[in-house]
Amino acid sequence: MANRNKNLGTGLEVRVVNRAKKRGIEAKRQPGSGIFKAHPNDVLLRFEAGQLLDECKVRSTPPSLAQMLSWLDGAEANAARMGMLGAFLTYNHKGAPDPHVLLRLDLFLDLLARLPGPVTTTTTTAPEDSVCNELHESRN
Repeated sequence: MANRNKNLGTGLEVRVVNRAKKRGIEAKRQPGSGIFKAHPNDVLLRFEAGQLLDECKVRSTPPSLAQMLSWLDGAEANAARMGMLGAFLTYNHKGAPDPHVLLRLDLFLDLLARLPGPVTTTTTTAPEDSVCNELHESRN
C-alpha cells in the first residue's frame, strides 16, 4: 500500500514542475525528493541566470509561520551550498487548488527585476532598511 502523504507531496511536486514547464521554465523533480545531498529538496528550476530550489509541502492543517520559515531556511542553506540563486517554499493546504509560495523579499525583487520591460519611474532615493525600522519603532 502506497504512503498517502508521500503521494500528496509527489503530486504537488509534479504540479509545480508542470506549471513551470507550461511557462517555458526548465524544471524537474529531484531524485528521492531531496534525500540525496547532491539533489537537495524537491524541485529544481533552471534559468539562464542560475538555478532555484523549491521545497514542497502539503499539510491538512496549516503549519505555523515558524515551521514554514524553518523549511525555507533549510532550502536556502542547500541552495547556498550548491551555489544557486536561492530557494523558495511551495505550500498547499490539502485539497486546495492553488499552492502558495514563500520566499525572501530580496529574491522576489531580484526575480521581478529580470522581467522584460520594467516601467520607468522617476528616480528617488529609497530609505535604507534601518530608517524604515526606526520610523516603524517611533510610531509604536
